Amino acid sequence: MFKIAILDDYAKVALQSADWSTLQGAAEITVFDRHLSEDEAASLLQPFDVLCTVRERMSLPRSLFQRLPNLKLVTIIGMSLPNLDMAAATEHGVIVAHSNFANPIYAGVFNATPELTWGLMIAVVRHFDLAGRQMRAGLWQGTIGTILAGRTLGLLGLGRIGKRMAVYGRAFDMKVIAWSQNLTDEVATAAARAASKKTTSSASQTCSRSTSSSATALALSSARANSL
Repeated sequence: MFKIAILDDYAKVALQSADWSTLQGAAEITVFDRHLSEDEAASLLQPFDVLCTVRERMSLPRSLFQRLPNLKLVTIIGMSLPNLDMAAATEHGVIVAHSNFANPIYAGVFNATPELTWGLMIAVVRHFDLAGRQMRAGLWQGTIGTILAGRTLGLLGLGRIGKRMAVYGRAFDMKVIAWSQNLTDEVATAAARAASKKTTSSASQTCSRSTSSSATALALSSARANSL
């Protein structure tokens, strides 16, 4: 019987997010809801044939492949995993399979990051966290929020996520400017006004870096700096 490990399922949703019933009787599935260090992984994952990554947090370097002799397959979300040593996987006979985001069932997946980023932006400029704590403490409103309409949204990157952020910005009547190493005026015109990296950073009241790993963090810090 194959042994399958699901890694970094900290939200405990992996078993409910897919139909695993087809593997009943053929595989034994174990979910790890906490991050494993390399030494922990080398010990705890040694019996497993398959590793299913949920997030990019689990690093799969050459040194770990060398310590997992039973490993035959690693599944990843998306086209690549930056912290996975593909050459080492190949050398150790481990197949790496990725999800196919061209499938219509994934149509809404790409909205997750820009939606969360925009939510954090609104939460920061309107002081949701502080106001919520004050309300629970029996206090009255102690701050005044910032209106986004008429302000400038700067996007560092205008790919799939950046273009979605531009749509949100225009819906809030914001001026949208963007910078990217490969951005042309023709591409920018449809979503935002092209600007230099320095201008995008300095002229923006709110700034979002359009990469899934850092968009929310930068939006949060930039919006906070411009709303206090």
